[in-house]
Formats: sequence, structure tokens, C-alpha cells
Amino acid sequence: MSIAFASGPPEFQVKSLSFTGSGCPSQSTAYFSNNDNTAVTVIFANFVAEAGPSVAETSNNVDCKLTFGAHVPAGYKFGIISARYSGYYSLDDQVTADVITKYYFQGSKASTKASYGGPFSGGDFKHTDKFDLSSTIQSSCGGEISLNVDQEIQISNTRNPDGSGSATTDSLDLNLQWQQC
Repeated sequence: MSIAFASGPPEFQVKSLSFTGSGCPSQSTAYFSNNDNTAVTVIFANFVAEAGPSVAETSNNVDCKLTFGAHVPAGYKFGIISARYSGYYSLDDQVTADVITKYYFQGSKASTKASYGGPFSGGDFKHTDKFDLSSTIQSSCGGEISLNVDQEIQISNTRNPDGSGSATTDSLDLNLQWQQC
């Protein structure tokens, strides 16, 4: 049996963040951890997908793969208890947006999909993925680890070729739960 903690060990440290993909070009992504090591927030400046009659097809599908390098103190492991992403979307009639997210450590993974359909004249969205720590997305016990988060935004106007739409992800909040191991 493992015990869950409200705050993380003070020795925990996110050492690096690397990112690749059309949704997170160089110098457009930043991150920070909160003081009690229970959350990591990522801010995106250019994570936008668009579709429309005058929009290049390459803009219909954007992605960003984040790789966090972190030090987990001996005797501890952590898992993602929830991930909340926020953004904006605007979709004409029969234009759709899908946000697909994959989370994984070595040997532990989960994926989610959130779908939105038009017409929607535009507004903020917040979506939360929740996870059961007993079965998914946990780091190994102690040591140097890599946490990967791969998100893709897809916009489709195939059912309305004259329609337009856009969707963004502005931020991602990863909420962590710590356990002894």
C-alpha cells in the first residue's frame, strides 16, 4: 500500500522542458512549477489550428510534444492526477475541432480526446482530464525521469468546405500526486 501526500518532496525538480511540433515553435512555450511541487503549468503562445476556404491545409492539424526532464527523490514517485487545458475556439456550422492528448512515462501511458462542433461563435474553453493513480500514468520510483505530453489539435471543415474554424490551447496545468514507494 502506498500513501499519497498533499505536497511533493522539496527535492523534486523539473530540470528541463523540450518541445517540438508545429504548435510550439521555438521560444513560444514556457513552464513553471508551484511552490509545493503539486502542479506544473505550461503556457503556449502559438498553439493554434485553423481551417477555412483560404487557410492552408497544413494549419488544420498542429501538435506539440513536451518532454519534461525531472529529478524524483529516492523513495518517491508521482502521477498525473489531472490535466487541465484552457484555450479558445470558434467554429462555423459543421466545422469540428478535436483535441487529442497523450501522457506517458516510460511504461505508463494514457490518452484522451475532447471534441467540439460548430456552430459556436467563439469563446474560452477549459477541459480537464482526470486519472486514477492506481492504474495509470505514474513515474518510476526515484531518479531521473522523463514525462511526455503530446497534444494535437485538429480542425475539419470537410462537411462544410465554405466554413471556417479555429482552436487554440493557451495553457496546460498538470496536477501531480505524490506517493512513497
